[in-house]
Amino acid sequence: MNEREAFGWAVHSLRVYDWSPDKPRFQVNGDSLTIWELCERAKKLDEPLPETIKYDLYPVLGQAPDLQAKLRLNETYSVAATCLLEFLTGREHGRN
Repeated sequence: MNEREAFGWAVHSLRVYDWSPDKPRFQVNGDSLTIWELCERAKKLDEPLPETIKYDLYPVLGQAPDLQAKLRLNETYSVAATCLLEFLTGREHGRN
């Protein structure tokens, strides 16, 4: 699958399942990526997010209204990936 499809699956998985950021891994164009690595790639995609990803991502960011607000200003893969990385980093350090 490509970065767009994998990012959508990652966001959906994060909303539905409780998992660590290192697992699961997503197969993207022959590479096995963690959510961190996938977000780094998605940050390069300045394309609008599909509604299905927004549907999953806003609840994930529900504990971080500042990140939800940032995403609402520019609903692209790039901003979504940046917000998700900030959220995951905060969660890892107990801030979310």
